[in-house]
Amino acid sequence: MIELRILRMPLRATFTTSGWYEKEREFILIKYSKFGITGYGEVVASKAPYYSAETVASAWSVLIHYLLPMVVDEPEVESFLRKAKRIRGNRMAKAGVELALYDFKAKLENRPLYDLYGGIGGEIEVGVSVGIKRDYHELRETIRGYLNQGYQRIKLKIRKGWDFEILKRIRREFRSIRLWADANGCYSAEDIDHLRRVDEFGLELLEQPFPPDDLISHAQLRERLKTPICLDESIESVDDLKTALALGAIDILNLKVGRVGGISETLRIIELSQEKNLPVWIGGMLESGIGRAHNLHLASNPIFSLPPDLSASDRYYEEDIIYPPLLLRNGRLSVPDGPGIGLAVREELINRYTIHRETLKGA
Repeated sequence: MIELRILRMPLRATFTTSGWYEKEREFILIKYSKFGITGYGEVVASKAPYYSAETVASAWSVLIHYLLPMVVDEPEVESFLRKAKRIRGNRMAKAGVELALYDFKAKLENRPLYDLYGGIGGEIEVGVSVGIKRDYHELRETIRGYLNQGYQRIKLKIRKGWDFEILKRIRREFRSIRLWADANGCYSAEDIDHLRRVDEFGLELLEQPFPPDDLISHAQLRERLKTPICLDESIESVDDLKTALALGAIDILNLKVGRVGGISETLRIIELSQEKNLPVWIGGMLESGIGRAHNLHLASNPIFSLPPDLSASDRYYEEDIIYPPLLLRNGRLSVPDGPGIGLAVREELINRYTIHRETLKGA
């Protein structure tokens, strides 16, 4: 049996990027149940098509009519991947199904997910992403709070008018912190000379300055900067990564499982990254504890050399739908050791936050 739900969870604070903001997180949760075991997968598509063309509504339709009928009677990952090749795009929907199947498989075999994801478990040093704030004072106090909690690096969302003066003041006040900047594609080719100022602030990387399909501008900017260029939205597959490497458009990769279509494509991208000596880290999409746990197991793969955007449960939500919550200790999160995601799921909270649900039953 497969249960499909749309959850709407309030965020602790509005999260603002260069192109959109979110006060609550709406997402799809997939529950695959068989033999008394339930695997959980999260579809990270948002309600609105700002980060990706895929949305909760579009993913729901594709899941109900195409993807879930492929697996309702057969929870094999490889079988699903073969069948799903016929469906173009819809990577976030495909990833959600694959994650649920992997969680089911790991629980069935009494193994932690990191065994299937190439990870080693243990503790992972993590960083935090800080959205655009109302003013500098609010930003400064937010950063100070995260540093006091023990986060190992800070990534600032930037946009035109909220970039270099902000970076200058933050760097002046927090001289030694590991600092990244993420533009979410808000600049254009005309801003290449403007963006050369990035080198003044000692950033470890500048993430996605230009729109996803503009690899040429990324390559041109990379020739003019000392600051490494990190790509996020531009890379949706291993073939996209091959193109970016061939064009000289990338120094570092932010790898998101939902964006690239699932764990199997993620592992292919990891293999190519190793071959090309490309630094990689795991990004986040405001996931609930279920999606975050999947990411945490993956992030324990030794290839990842930079702190991921995998903050504690209380970073975004007052109440998370997993137990125990993911807690930050000395700037690190512990990878659960239990079967599958390794955490209990709080069904009472899932029920509270559910706004729509459907059930598919097999033969």
